[in-house]
Amino acid sequence: MAGYGNDSLDGGLGNDSLSGGVGSDIYVFRKGAGQDTINNSAYNDTTVGKLDVIRFEGLNAEDISIRRESDDLILQIKETGDTLRVTSHFSASAISGYAIDQLQFADGTLMDNSQIKLALLGGTEDDDTLVGYDTDDVLKGLAGNDNISGRAGADILDGGAGKDSLYGDEGNDVLRGEADDDTLNGGIGDDLLDGGAGNDSLAGGSGSDTYVFRKGSGQDTINNSVYNDTTANKLDVIKLDGLNLSDISLRRESDDLIIEIKETGEILRVTQHFNASLISGYAIDQLQFSDGSFLTTDQIRTALLIGTVGDDIIFGYDSADVLKGASGNDTLSGRAGNDALLGGEGKDMLNGEDGNDILDGGAGNDTLNGGYGSDTYVFRRGAGQDTVNNYAYNDTTPNKLDVVKLEGLNPADVLLRREVNDLIIQIKSTGETLKVSS
Repeated sequence: MAGYGNDSLDGGLGNDSLSGGVGSDIYVFRKGAGQDTINNSAYNDTTVGKLDVIRFEGLNAEDISIRRESDDLILQIKETGDTLRVTSHFSASAISGYAIDQLQFADGTLMDNSQIKLALLGGTEDDDTLVGYDTDDVLKGLAGNDNISGRAGADILDGGAGKDSLYGDEGNDVLRGEADDDTLNGGIGDDLLDGGAGNDSLAGGSGSDTYVFRKGSGQDTINNSVYNDTTANKLDVIKLDGLNLSDISLRRESDDLIIEIKETGEILRVTQHFNASLISGYAIDQLQFSDGSFLTTDQIRTALLIGTVGDDIIFGYDSADVLKGASGNDTLSGRAGNDALLGGEGKDMLNGEDGNDILDGGAGNDTLNGGYGSDTYVFRRGAGQDTVNNYAYNDTTPNKLDVVKLEGLNPADVLLRREVNDLIIQIKSTGETLKVSS
């Protein structure tokens, strides 16, 4: 420990601790020096023209590797593994007191602190840990499974090849995973997250975030949840790069939104998008297409109430919804609210669940489950052989009234009979039946 003055400190052999104190100090390091540590802190040092230096005796820049561990600067001799650790070199709150100002090499090359910082923003072909500063930085991981953190500032983080973890932290950041399976976390601010190729996990964090998805993106997952995000006019967007509405299909799996590219089968899953209790935190606000068109959250919700030619699973919301199946064997579930469930063609399963629902199986042999509330079951010529299950355990609906509506039919058009505990309603002219179980 040198104290006051312009000192030269040479630990020699062994694992040494060096502290220059006040003044412009020189720390000497060479092959065989061991594992040394510098604490360059000098509280309230007012030395004019202060310049703290590490002098590498017999070593040039290409002989040294530089890395960052937390806020420490690590300088390692490649050939021998000897290391010199400068503690808290990158501490933003104390950088003027802790940081080394210059590295001096045997061939006369100098590297100042700004050059050190810049060098540490670029990765290697190995597994790197890169940490930005409280400025606008560009961090590139290259190959390897990298861990990259932007800290404050409007940063650009590029993982390159490998399974990378990118953290934007504070500021309006751009995160690009590139190849392989990456994890991207935007943090605080309005961030852009592009997983690139591979099966990536994307979480924008607080702020208005943009997620990019395109052909070649793989099977990606978005977790858009942020607890108590108070961002004004928050707008979270999925940008479907090079894709239009006709290029994708939308569907719902439980509370997840699934966006699938028809041509490639690649999928983007937005977890918990339809979770009613958390919709302000999880839902995507807008899908943006290449032609400039877009879908809002409400338009997405409405679109997913209508089936396709395939076998669809359609869920309603906690509102009064109209669910429409098509030609496939569909399953429609109304959830809460007074819903209308229209099965269309095919062998459909209609579940009214909570609320006073209307269940119309349409053509085909359908099963209609009213659930809680006062429900109406529609039956007509052409409806096929339908079954009603009207049971709802401990249903306390006031003035509950469940109805079979025989559309286009009069009493003379039907026969009623009992089979064990089932009521059978048969259309005389067609032989079609509606069975009311139990």
